[in-house]
Amino acid sequence: MGYRRIQTYILADEETGISLKASGWLCEGIAGGGQWKHTDGKERRSDQPTSKKMRWAKDLSSRKIMDIVLPVVQNTKQLELI
Repeated sequence: MGYRRIQTYILADEETGISLKASGWLCEGIAGGGQWKHTDGKERRSDQPTSKKMRWAKDLSSRKIMDIVLPVVQNTKQLELI
């Protein structure tokens, strides 16, 4: 898809982010939280958390592109082995 960087947010007071850290994500610190209103003035939904979030990001631009080489099938006998 061509993405170079991805990010996600977790609840700072409820989640540790240990699985993100273990899979190579970088914690960028506290972000967001609090109340906000829609541009049309409507109140925010009350079923969504308003606490502070931790932003985590992963750089995808440094990942190596791998070529996938598929086997060449010479006859149907080889297909039986796959």
